Amino acid sequence: MTSGTSSDPSAAPRPISIIVCPNCGAGNRIGPSERGSPHCGTCKQPLPWVVSADESTFEVSRTAFRVRNPDNAPDAWELAGLEGFQKSMAGGGDAKVIETYDIVTTKEGQRLFRYLRPIVMREPCMACHGPAVAQDVKAEIAKYYTDDKAIGFNLGELRGAFSLVQQLD
Repeated sequence: MTSGTSSDPSAAPRPISIIVCPNCGAGNRIGPSERGSPHCGTCKQPLPWVVSADESTFEVSRTAFRVRNPDNAPDAWELAGLEGFQKSMAGGGDAKVIETYDIVTTKEGQRLFRYLRPIVMREPCMACHGPAVAQDVKAEIAKYYTDDKAIGFNLGELRGAFSLVQQLD
């Protein structure tokens, strides 16, 4: 089994086709480019990395200790990664360059590449995930998520993580 943690931003995952914006959570279809910096089509903020590959090759999702959607609860591997991110950030680690990855084998013998990168609370996140979410926003969220636990975060705090899974076999 291969595993590792990188603090080198140039060690970002190989390109895929959909990037989830860390600012607003929107999915963005981004093709490979040798120059330029892609921006989110929804909030116009820069995207963290560019990807390119057959989108059926990868599964990209979000997870957290406290989720809005119970379907996004972390599995054991993601939970260990989140705990590592929390520990690293508490020790002064820079969340912009923290990541974890591993090649794992499932019980069924399938080999998977797993990758996790932290989501840190920024100003655009505060409207829906901060400590003072407006009542009308809470009411709208409650229409879709009756047991929302993804609120009460402060700027700079670990909000969760982007999770990527690639089937290797």
